[in-house]
Amino acid sequence: MHVNFESITISKFKSVAQTTTVQLNRDCGLHFIIGNNQVNTALGANAVGKSTLLDAIVWALFGKTLRGLKAKEICTWGEEGGTEVALYISVDGHEYEIKRGWRPNKLHINGAAKEQHEVEDLIGFNFNEASHLLGVGQWSDVFLDLKPTAKLNLLSEVLRLDLWERFGSRASELAKEVTQQYHECNKYVLRLQSQAEQLVSSAKENEARVEQYEQERQEQIEQVKQQIQEFEEIIENARSNANHYSKRAEEYGEGLNELEQRISSMDEVIRKKEKEKNNYELEVRDLDRQLSQLEKQAKSVEKMEGSTCPTCKQDVDPEHVKQYVDELDEQYNQLADQAESYEKEMEKITEQIKEHKESVQQLKEQHHNQEQQYNEFRKYAESNERRANTYTDKIENAKLEIEKLQTKENPYQNLAQSEYADAEQKQAEAEREQQRLNELEKQIEAYQYWSAHAKEIRLFVIEKAITDLELEVNNALAQLGLSDWHITFDVERETQSGSVSRGFTTFIQSPGTDRLVPWESWSGGETQRLRLAGAMGLSSLIENRSGVRLNLEFFDEPTRGLGGEGIHDLLQLLQQRSGNLRKNIYVIDHQSHDFSGFSSVINVIKDQEGTHFVEA
Repeated sequence: MHVNFESITISKFKSVAQTTTVQLNRDCGLHFIIGNNQVNTALGANAVGKSTLLDAIVWALFGKTLRGLKAKEICTWGEEGGTEVALYISVDGHEYEIKRGWRPNKLHINGAAKEQHEVEDLIGFNFNEASHLLGVGQWSDVFLDLKPTAKLNLLSEVLRLDLWERFGSRASELAKEVTQQYHECNKYVLRLQSQAEQLVSSAKENEARVEQYEQERQEQIEQVKQQIQEFEEIIENARSNANHYSKRAEEYGEGLNELEQRISSMDEVIRKKEKEKNNYELEVRDLDRQLSQLEKQAKSVEKMEGSTCPTCKQDVDPEHVKQYVDELDEQYNQLADQAESYEKEMEKITEQIKEHKESVQQLKEQHHNQEQQYNEFRKYAESNERRANTYTDKIENAKLEIEKLQTKENPYQNLAQSEYADAEQKQAEAEREQQRLNELEKQIEAYQYWSAHAKEIRLFVIEKAITDLELEVNNALAQLGLSDWHITFDVERETQSGSVSRGFTTFIQSPGTDRLVPWESWSGGETQRLRLAGAMGLSSLIENRSGVRLNLEFFDEPTRGLGGEGIHDLLQLLQQRSGNLRKNIYVIDHQSHDFSGFSSVINVIKDQEGTHFVEA
């Protein structure tokens, strides 16, 4: 798979505030990225965003930089969002635009929303592999810097070693599963053979049972006919009882209707009497009110005797007062007599209402008793009718049973032949299952073989990869001017007990000595070149193993710790590497280098408006 990085457009990403497009796919060669800090000249080429190009590529692909920065950590200072990087690539000649944004968050391939795994499926490598495929980052650990466990994990991921572990485990599981299937199949074969023998024996016995079955069938038909006669007698008796109780219920029903009419008439009379009584009560209350007012007037007039009239301002005549009081007394007595008359009428009506209610209660009790008797007769009638219907259904079922018995085929007539045929089928199935047993035996043998040899294959793959890695790394060492140096790797081995001892050790052999020094103990001045050789070797191994070919690499601050001769050897190596691998190799450094092999120079200028990329 050939993955070519064509160009990249960056907006509001780290120090790149304005939308900027940088061409990535140039003439294969060595390209130099240098910085110019115009905001703080004392820093020279530092703090200008030289690494932004590599960070933007990695962020567009994986949503984080090599240092693990993501989301708001990569947004231009002072901005609240709008970060966007569009990476233009081609995969085996097919062009794609991968666009990632933050606020709003988005990930698109050719304008369609995608998930992260779809990007990785497209380019053929993941973040861990990218950190070594794309070159050496300024802040990222190269291969030799990793802890032994991290080296082993990375190598296992690159070589897909976990596949062999899974293959071995899966083969062991399948061997157990198929063995279980074999035992079950073998039991099934024995069961089929036993069933075939039993069927043959049963068929012989059934050949003698045909006549016995016919005799039993006729006896069953006679029994059902006898039941039908019994059911008919029950139905006749039940229907007779139902008619009797229905007539009695009808008689009581007529009496209930008459009683209900009488109760209704009496209730109407009671309602009228109660209404009449209520009218008298209203009249009495009104008379009581008038009497109370007359009493108050009389008392008021009596108090006026010997006083001055408030209206005419003259002395009140006692005779006049007496005359007026007498008139009030006469009115009071008339009203009192009328109230007494009304009360007597109310008592009379109350007594009448009581008598009517007692009559209604007696009628209701009579109605209740007759209704109970009516319900009893109806219940008896319905019960007998249901009984008759039930036995009618039983007669129909019995007739169906007779028809079924008469038409039912004698099972023994064909049973013997059927059992002979079934026995042949069982025997044929047993023979087919025996063939399946033979196939399962082959599968068990194959799964057991892979379960036993998966570890050996895994170790072989590792040893082959280590050999290739050592070759790549030591070739890079020679090109970096360390031709007499040698790096050796050692990884997991199978122990005498059959288990695998895991580890990853790096040894350095310097000129003039046969002693191998562990990398963790090394502190010589050639450390940077050893680190770069390890990174280049691993990158080549990943490309070869994954089948992914990239058209660019980045080396961020690779000259750190190197002298003039070492820098020249490194740049010359990178130039040769770009020609041999047909790659665009970008060297990012904070100091200028007098090297004529650069194909192009990109000035990264930081001013008050942010970072800009300018071709020299």
